[in-house]
Amino acid sequence: MLSANKNLRLEELPEAIRSMLTYYHAGNYSMSGACIVQIKSGEVVNKSVVYDLELLVPVPGNSPVPASFSYISRLLIGNCVSLSYNGSYADLGSQHIKLYQYLQEHNLESVTGIYHIFEHPDELESNSDTIRADIFIGTRKISVPSVRTA
Repeated sequence: MLSANKNLRLEELPEAIRSMLTYYHAGNYSMSGACIVQIKSGEVVNKSVVYDLELLVPVPGNSPVPASFSYISRLLIGNCVSLSYNGSYADLGSQHIKLYQYLQEHNLESVTGIYHIFEHPDELESNSDTIRADIFIGTRKISVPSVRTA
């Protein structure tokens, strides 16, 4: 997979994805799977959240790697919670809240960033505000210390 790290506001994400896919197509890469966006972290800057993102586009292993990208041979998420989403970019944050609430209710903790899997990356190249994505967070069970009695 081609990987590019970016710092963006959520509203800038659609254009960043379109730009990456345009670059991808201009290089005559053949797509070999879904486009993935991982949100690693975020911070508030001037009353807006700026996310540390990784954009991943699948390419065959023998494809050249442009200077602005790195190559990842395999992506593993492991145990995770997920949901399928069909809606606007603006409402994406509410889906993250749903996943984190589920983690809390089921005594789980996140061990990865939030992954957005876009099975139909061609939809991302349109100017539509509607997206379809599967959203994943890698998890593990929170261990509760045992209490010993005498």
